[in-house]
Order: sequence, then structure tokens, then C-alpha cells
Amino acid sequence: MNTWQAIAKISPHELVESRLQLHYAIQLLAATGAALAEALPDYSHTSLAWHSGLDVFVGAAIRATTPFQVALDPVSLTLMLLDQQSETTITLPLAGKTMVEGLHWLQQELSHLGADASKLVFLGMVQKWQF
Repeated sequence: MNTWQAIAKISPHELVESRLQLHYAIQLLAATGAALAEALPDYSHTSLAWHSGLDVFVGAAIRATTPFQVALDPVSLTLMLLDQQSETTITLPLAGKTMVEGLHWLQQELSHLGADASKLVFLGMVQKWQF
């Protein structure tokens, strides 16, 4: 059964910039999992899943004083923190922000939740990417 639906006829070349922005935004979720989630041998703690109820990507569940997940709305390119009930507690629209600004915001907010935010770093080279 084919569940794919064409939503528009857009040239793949027109999607390059959007794909890159999404790729870099997702690094914030992966970095959080790598730094704060229980490490798994297959590195799946750095992966993400789709939350169909919220239509967002979600990273690993993080145990902290106040447990949370980092989420990303791929349409609005908004970073979100979710509580254990998948309720949004705070958001950061990434448009016009750099990756470093996103990382600093995330570090600040995660420290308020009781996580060791000093462990949160990018997995690869720090990019000067601007969303």
C-alpha cells in the first residue's frame, strides 16, 4: 500500500537550502542525546523520532531533575523543550539565529531543568551556520 502523497511539484534543487537548515537544526537534538542520554552501543541515543501527535522530531528522553525531550518543528524551524507528557514548556524560533546561539540557549534552558548543560557540545566541528 502506497501512503506517499505528492504535496507539490518542487524541484529538488529548490529544497537544498531548506534541507541544510533542517540538517543543522537537528544537530541540536543529536548533541543533547550524545551528551545527556543514557549511552547505547549503537548510538541510537543520538537519533531522533517523529512525534505524530505534535508533528515534530524528538530526541532521546533525558533524565534530569525535571525530565525532558528536545524537539524540533521542521516547518517553522522552532526548537522546543517537552516535558514528560509531551507538553511544550519553552520554544526558540531558529530563524536568524546561529548554531552557537541555539546551543547557548539550549545549554541555559537545560541547566534550569537540572541537566549538566556543560556537557552539551556539537558532535562535529562547530558551524557558523545561520538559520
